[in-house]
Amino acid sequence: MAEVHEKDLSAVGDTFKQILSHMKNGLPNWEEFMNRGCRLQKQLENTNLALNSFVEGFTKVADLAVHAKGDTQYLGISLTNLVMWHRGQETKLRTISQTLGNKLLAPLQSKLEEWKKVTTQMDKEHQREVHRSVSEIKETAKSTLRVSKTLDHKMKKDKSSEKRNALQHQLEHLQNETNRKVKETEERERAHLSRILLEERKWFCGLVKALTMVLDVEVSRIADIERLQSILKDLALLSTQPSELPDGSREFVESWSIPSSSSSSLHHRPLQDSRDSLTSQSSLPPPPPPA
Repeated sequence: MAEVHEKDLSAVGDTFKQILSHMKNGLPNWEEFMNRGCRLQKQLENTNLALNSFVEGFTKVADLAVHAKGDTQYLGISLTNLVMWHRGQETKLRTISQTLGNKLLAPLQSKLEEWKKVTTQMDKEHQREVHRSVSEIKETAKSTLRVSKTLDHKMKKDKSSEKRNALQHQLEHLQNETNRKVKETEERERAHLSRILLEERKWFCGLVKALTMVLDVEVSRIADIERLQSILKDLALLSTQPSELPDGSREFVESWSIPSSSSSSLHHRPLQDSRDSLTSQSSLPPPPPPA
């Protein structure tokens, strides 16, 4: 083991202080992150309101297509499917906003105050213990040096082996005691370092856990893309030739005639309730294949 005079006792708490300073200096960044998260949550709520309003208007337009004559009804069905897809996204966007606030931002707000108290308390405990340990080592080292000088003097002046042996034994005892205290100080400092590193790690692990809850909802939105692609494919097939009537629409036109006076609804397809657009797909025959 290195002798005590080889140890720089002034550096005992430096590493701990560096880590603690890094954590404390980072607290404003956590606060900024939380504040920006609150603004994001508010923006998500406003976006959801705008999306809801847009989907409401879109629903009315889709219902117009559902009530159209001929094969344009099939476009209405696909448009209604698109409306319902956006309804699902509206729900998930609301869930993201709520999860962001309840699972991330609100807990983080309470954690920030706790972290400030914990780091302050750890700093006080560490400073107190380092001061005590270093003082004890210095005091023992001072006694060791004093006995060492006395022994050197005795060896020059006094030829009595008995006194020299007693001083030598005392010197060895003090050296061992000093080195023991150095070792104990190092072990305690390692314990402090482990504690503060663990505390810092807990901050980020907690962040990851909370973020995962938000990201899980976002990932589920990505999974809905396949359904959206299917809807867009249907819409593309049904709207490829807007300037030409599809077969169903031509049949409707060709079968039309002036109704008899006894039945004014002859040859007219019954209208579906605009509020039941979701079930309209099952009540209509499958759309004809594209020409």
